[in-house]
Amino acid sequence: MKFLSPGIPLSTPPPGDLLAGLRRAAELGISGMELEFVRGIWMTEEQARAVKKLARELGLALTAHAPFFVNLNSQEPEKVVASRKRILDSARMAMLAGAEKVTFHAAWRHGQPGEKVFLRVAEEMRSLVKQAKKEKLAVELAPETAGKKSQFGALPELLRIAKEVPGARICFDFAHLAASSAGEENSPEAFRGWLDAIEKTLGKSALKKLYGHISGIEWTPAGERKHHPFLSPENLFDWRGCLRVLKECGCDGALVVESPILEEDILLAKKTWAEL
Repeated sequence: MKFLSPGIPLSTPPPGDLLAGLRRAAELGISGMELEFVRGIWMTEEQARAVKKLARELGLALTAHAPFFVNLNSQEPEKVVASRKRILDSARMAMLAGAEKVTFHAAWRHGQPGEKVFLRVAEEMRSLVKQAKKEKLAVELAPETAGKKSQFGALPELLRIAKEVPGARICFDFAHLAASSAGEENSPEAFRGWLDAIEKTLGKSALKKLYGHISGIEWTPAGERKHHPFLSPENLFDWRGCLRVLKECGCDGALVVESPILEEDILLAKKTWAEL
């Protein structure tokens, strides 16, 4: 299992330098980085090419996170158009940088029936995958499992997207899955249930090339409230138990450790995985 940093490690000198961040990740033994476009696509094409070159030299894996401002179920057509553009622009820049996957929060429910929201998001995903293929973007589009009940992205919904939309993938955020259930699914039995559903729907190979997020997290009855360090008293998620079940089920792939203390928790996750 590869453990990736969600952006530039905090100990990178000078702070904010992406190429220096890649070098720092390699020094620390971190497996790669998720390029964070969450506030907008700030990277230039020249920077992207430099990132790709250095990441390959260092043997680092790269993924990308598209902007937060995405809602494929918006009731305002111009916002759906803008959402499509943000996802595809992220994919274009990610490919230039050598990233293999782009994740994003697909949609909000707006109080609509689940099937209606699903059909709309599935239609948008077909269009996005088709356009990416047309442009020969060698990047997989992977909507992320949601942390709030008001968001589209429950595990059964995204498994259905991956099954019904050829070329679509999933980013399995395990902390989000626990938070969206308000802690009802926060046990080894629940974790095995998630993996069984993935294997049943997508095949055992899906467990061998898993792409996901993991972190400490706090929740309310409505779902995700805030990310926390693994060892924080505010963290409610059984991250060790989740890693144990992933290991027992023979999972492989890449996990982005979305911790506020970045490399400290990335290295803790990596050490825990090795001990397991």
